[in-house]
Amino acid sequence: MRANVMIWVVLAGCDAGAPKTDCVGAVSNVLGLADAKTDRANTQIKDALFRQCSDGGWSPKTADCLLGAETRDDVEECSRGRMTREQSAAFIAVAQPLLDAMTKGVIAKMEEFSDRMCGCKDAACAKSVNDDMTKWANAEMEKKHSQRPRLSVEQTKRVTEVGTRMGECMMKAMGMSEQRPVAPDQPTAGKR
Repeated sequence: MRANVMIWVVLAGCDAGAPKTDCVGAVSNVLGLADAKTDRANTQIKDALFRQCSDGGWSPKTADCLLGAETRDDVEECSRGRMTREQSAAFIAVAQPLLDAMTKGVIAKMEEFSDRMCGCKDAACAKSVNDDMTKWANAEMEKKHSQRPRLSVEQTKRVTEVGTRMGECMMKAMGMSEQRPVAPDQPTAGKR
């Protein structure tokens, strides 16, 4: 009996100095990067990621990597570089909706600016929307997308459509969409 207690004390002492895995912090950071709302689907993802971390044996270095991640690319790099192949595949399978949400949020905001721009009737409004969008984009890049986010083919197509629509609406609001005739006394290109 005394030997069993002694072995337990020695094992507990060895474990006391071992680094602890911060599963709560790592999973919370991944959810925060995706601006994940507290809904049933995200709660299930959070719980599944937490189980993977605690039961699947993520190392403290893996959790620290995810805790320090600032972009989707950082999260994916942590899963590729710090997890076993099996852990990484399981992580990506569960976290994919969150990773996609990181990009979809940016596209939704661009659509919002496009809608605002298309509501403009004058140049002042278009300039205001453009200024707001520039401020948002700069803050977003500083906050979590230090690298340009990777887009799927479908997302690239949507971003192109939104950008084209916004450009057309901006030109219309600024009065550039119509060809204005050149007055007879003004020189045209190529004539002097």
